[in-house]
Amino acid sequence: MSFLCVSIFIDSIDDVPFALDRAKAAVEAGARLVEWRLDALAEESDGLASIQRLLAETPAPCIATIRAENEGGTWAGSEQDRISLLEAIGTGDHPPAYIDLELRAWQRSANLRQKVRLAIDHEAQIRDISTRLILSSHEFGGRPADLLSRVADIAGEDACAVGKIVFMARSARDCLELFDLLAARPKPLIALAMGEFGTVSRILAPKFGGFLTFAAFDPAAGTAPGQTTVSELSGTYRFGRIGRRTRVYGVVGHPIGHSLGPVVHNAGFEAVDHDGVYVPIPVVAGWESFKATVGEFVDHRGLDFSGCSVTLPHKENLLRFARESGAEIDP
Repeated sequence: MSFLCVSIFIDSIDDVPFALDRAKAAVEAGARLVEWRLDALAEESDGLASIQRLLAETPAPCIATIRAENEGGTWAGSEQDRISLLEAIGTGDHPPAYIDLELRAWQRSANLRQKVRLAIDHEAQIRDISTRLILSSHEFGGRPADLLSRVADIAGEDACAVGKIVFMARSARDCLELFDLLAARPKPLIALAMGEFGTVSRILAPKFGGFLTFAAFDPAAGTAPGQTTVSELSGTYRFGRIGRRTRVYGVVGHPIGHSLGPVVHNAGFEAVDHDGVYVPIPVVAGWESFKATVGEFVDHRGLDFSGCSVTLPHKENLLRFARESGAEIDP
């Protein structure tokens, strides 16, 4: 089962009650995990006490994250202070279910690894605790050239319970590579693409066994580019019902954010109890982009791509694609 995780950024101590209310509403809407983004809160003088309150009152199992600036976060303090805070969080009275730490930080310092190991479950741990480690990698400039080695490094760390690979998608085709990584995962893995071209990876994570997908509470509250909202994922896309046998349909075009196709078709699938999901597949203008994306979606093993609607600017490209594929076209 893949978890739907609402990610909530806390700006200040005063924001804590509001953040808890949002978390409770998100859980009622279908979220099963809460990620507390503590980057800013952790830098306040009394931040640790407020963090402990969040952990004590969280309405669902949670992930504690203090994201460094070089991987998309706002934490600007010292690495020593950040790791000391994570250690305090993990060894406190209300430890989170998971602590998220960047792979690069983990690899950089043996002292850091020792401190983090004190706060997480692992084979040599002598205390009875329940916190587990997510080792993560984020790339905002596109697919990293060393993607596969990052995945291998994460998988090879015995202290890591869940791996996480996230990068900015250049096209919807990047999502297909992430699906392949999920299918071949040696341990639980989060594999998501950011930006408008990465939406498919967020919706279809359950089909390929992704550990979770992150979602925003509302469109203005996302913690990463391209996050869909909890209500959209659980409602429109029926996230909790997507599985390995779910058939995939979509709308191809650009832009397609305004398309009502997902709302209409997914409601139709719900009405007739069809195990299918209709997703947005943005493809920039041009024959080569259309040909490559649709061709790879059709050919991908395991995707069960079963049909699509095509809108501007690709209607002529669709005719050409059909002809070159040997289809007969009625006049």
